[in-house]
Amino acid sequence: MNEVFIIGKVINTQFEFTYSSKNISICFIEVIIEKEYIVNMYGYNELADYMIQELNKDDIIFVNGKIRDDGKIFIRNIIKINSKYNYKKL
Repeated sequence: MNEVFIIGKVINTQFEFTYSSKNISICFIEVIIEKEYIVNMYGYNELADYMIQELNKDDIIFVNGKIRDDGKIFIRNIIKINSKYNYKKL
């Protein structure tokens, strides 16, 4: 797994509950970078709750995560750049 740092614009969010796992919830987001590349990312539990509550379409975010074998990015930390307080770190 490789560590990545990405700045991009949120284009879609999807929240789901998981039942047969140690994680309670998961949130998937699609982020567009460089105006043409779409990156799929996800986070679990408290991070998923934050993402579904705070992220909106066209929000600019900074993500620190890890690339998984399936090509999706597991989010470790996320910062909403255009928020009222300029950042939120979990």
